[in-house]
Amino acid sequence: MSFTLINETKTTVLLSPESKLYVEGTTNISDFNCKFDINALKGKIPVTFVKHSNNLTFKQAKLTLNNNCFDCGSKGINNDFNKLLKTEDYPQIVLTLNELKQNPAAGNVAEAKLQIDMAGITKPYNIPVNINKENGIRVKGQLDLKISDFKLEPPKKVFGLIKVKDVITIHFDLVLNRC
Repeated sequence: MSFTLINETKTTVLLSPESKLYVEGTTNISDFNCKFDINALKGKIPVTFVKHSNNLTFKQAKLTLNNNCFDCGSKGINNDFNKLLKTEDYPQIVLTLNELKQNPAAGNVAEAKLQIDMAGITKPYNIPVNINKENGIRVKGQLDLKISDFKLEPPKKVFGLIKVKDVITIHFDLVLNRC
């Protein structure tokens, strides 16, 4: 019987100010875009992972987003967005990275397994991400999700004439630097 030692790596990362994260949605009459203020994430983010050949399994890798740090372009839309997310009861969205699977044949594309905790509901997702290791680590991708999966009801305006579609897209382009 043989045992293999697992090397656990603990580090911290900082998000570069050039990072971007925004949510896109559509109503039956127009589109909306809510940008997250990356400067709100100035602190060091602790990360713990174990490397297995082409995979990284994360024991600690969370990004906590305060709902009030999204700017949808106007006070009214910001208020609607915060009502949608039930910000008074659930002021944050938490993104937890669980695993990165890299297929060497796929180049810079990896599969990220993550979970999103929003409005008190946690859902798992697998999404392709593009990883570039020049000037830090750049992780780029997008995720389509149904807001109804989080038991959130898309808002309706003007007596129901304006309706938000159930699917929103989270876009991210995160530039991480090890501390």
